[in-house]
Amino acid sequence: MMNKSLLIFVLAFCIAPTFAGIVVHTRCGGVGSCRTVRCDNCEGPLCYVTPGMPKSCSVDMIPSSAASYLRLRLTAVYLGYAIDIINTILEGSSVQPGFLYTIAYAITPNDLMSGNTIRLEAELSNYENDLVECCVAIQVHIY
Repeated sequence: MMNKSLLIFVLAFCIAPTFAGIVVHTRCGGVGSCRTVRCDNCEGPLCYVTPGMPKSCSVDMIPSSAASYLRLRLTAVYLGYAIDIINTILEGSSVQPGFLYTIAYAITPNDLMSGNTIRLEAELSNYENDLVECCVAIQVHIY
């Protein structure tokens, strides 16, 4: 069993750098520590996405307090308006303070915002008390 776990870890370590690049992000709040944002086939200050094609991203965070569940809220800021894309409770997302966690999600943009660059915010909060642990924003250009 130990060898199988090690193999999965090694495979994940080898595959991840090939597909997911580190995206430059800015903090938009939170009392925890936001470490890294990665998105498939993106790297640097701007992530390019194609309408109808899913884009997988992940955020590494260290929460400041324990939570039974985390809430993930993804918001696109387009022409000055905030548009909720995802607002959901992450089942099985119990966290403890001081430990590193990776939260993964996928988005599939539609063609409504084609040709525009938007700000995409990912906010992770404690479901019980709405305490924002981590909020990061990246720039996304939709073809």
